[in-house]
Amino acid sequence: MVPGGLLVAAVWAEPERLHRDFGAAGFTIKHIKEQEVDVMKAVTVAELIAWTRAFCLARLLADLPEESQQAWETDPVEASKPLRKDGYVRLGGVSGIVVPMAAPRRTNVEALPA
Repeated sequence: MVPGGLLVAAVWAEPERLHRDFGAAGFTIKHIKEQEVDVMKAVTVAELIAWTRAFCLARLLADLPEESQQAWETDPVEASKPLRKDGYVRLGGVSGIVVPMAAPRRTNVEALPA
């Protein structure tokens, strides 16, 4: 990246951590905008269960008998009812859209040829 260049990133982290981590990498944060995003969106109960298994609980449920796995499925279905809006169950989060600027490069004046 060129000195003074801009980078845009979408991340999930607290603003304090963004300032710390980007600062440690030599960037100055010019702007942060928080934006709500859908991490998961499902129309049917089957889609919700498939997502939950794929990204959360597949290994934990794998050793349980089929009957226990099916009994488990009622919990997320019940918990998701208040999240249903406009025909979708949405699990969301807040993403930080970050615009950091690369710090200008410093030159060692003494090392430059005369």
